[in-house]
Amino acid sequence: MKSRRWWDKVIPFLICLWILQVNTQHIITAQEEVPPTRITAVAWSPDSQKIATGQMNGTIKIWSQALDQPLFTLLGHTNAIGSISWRPDGQQIVSGSSDNTARVWDANTGELLQILIGTASEVTWAGWNPDGSQILTFNFGVSKNLRIWSASNFHLLSEKEGDSIDNMIWSPDGSQIVVASLSGNTGILNSNTYTYQTWFTEPLDGAHNPIIVAVDWHPDGTRVASGSDSGWVRIWSLGSGQPLHDLRATDSSQIDWSVSDVQFVLFSPDGHTLTSLTADGTLRTWNPDTGMVLSTFLLPNEPFYAAAVSPDGNKIALGGDTGTIQVIPFPIILPLDAVSMLGL
Repeated sequence: MKSRRWWDKVIPFLICLWILQVNTQHIITAQEEVPPTRITAVAWSPDSQKIATGQMNGTIKIWSQALDQPLFTLLGHTNAIGSISWRPDGQQIVSGSSDNTARVWDANTGELLQILIGTASEVTWAGWNPDGSQILTFNFGVSKNLRIWSASNFHLLSEKEGDSIDNMIWSPDGSQIVVASLSGNTGILNSNTYTYQTWFTEPLDGAHNPIIVAVDWHPDGTRVASGSDSGWVRIWSLGSGQPLHDLRATDSSQIDWSVSDVQFVLFSPDGHTLTSLTADGTLRTWNPDTGMVLSTFLLPNEPFYAAAVSPDGNKIALGGDTGTIQVIPFPIILPLDAVSMLGL
């Protein structure tokens, strides 16, 4: 068989770099606050048409993806917003805040529907189960910190022992939940009982352990990825409970959450790639089977403290330190034909 020529490998990389440069010209930006207030949470509506943003001062805004003007401003929280989640049908939003409350809002009118008060402790995460019948809230630093609420009447259904959680994602088949723990662990919960089945706790040279802030499932359900505030991404095997790859998400040597915090980890729908974004704007994509870097791109402008990929997989919403909101095209990765040409 005739060997490949060197330019057969180089040309796809050059094409990819050109695409990266072109895509930077399609950034939509909004900055409305005067003085500006840091964006601390971002969430897309299920139809990828709206964006909810939460700010350090407790304000929540709902935007169209054009970012021209806020559709609604939701007032009521008195401290920083830690999480925002849309109900699966897009009709309601739940927010969690450092003011020790979670609040449920009408996504079409901005009306406050309910205040969920558990304990006198920060709500680190609030969201919905996949069918929208329950609301889950996590509180920081208390024993029974997981609370399950009825989404129909907002009554408290149960309380569970657990860790302080920064993020959680249901498995592709809905039977398990992977959670990102503020104690530095990645946990797997049974989605019916909300009890922990296992913990992945082995640190990476002491660097991956501080706080786990992002998680995702591989589409085949056999692997999970976790990202830490120290800039490391780890891929775990559910079968063995062992790490498969340790991946550096930023080239910065500075171990500081304002630079190295992993905003998200995301497997592509076909499972061929894994992408992460760090606070310094490093967007990096790997082959999850080999751990090889496929592309790295540094997003422009300021550090980002919140980010989310749209459900349709076409856009990333970014929240900045100065209150700037940006929407950029996604994915910024090597096309699959180029990946094939490179033999990755």
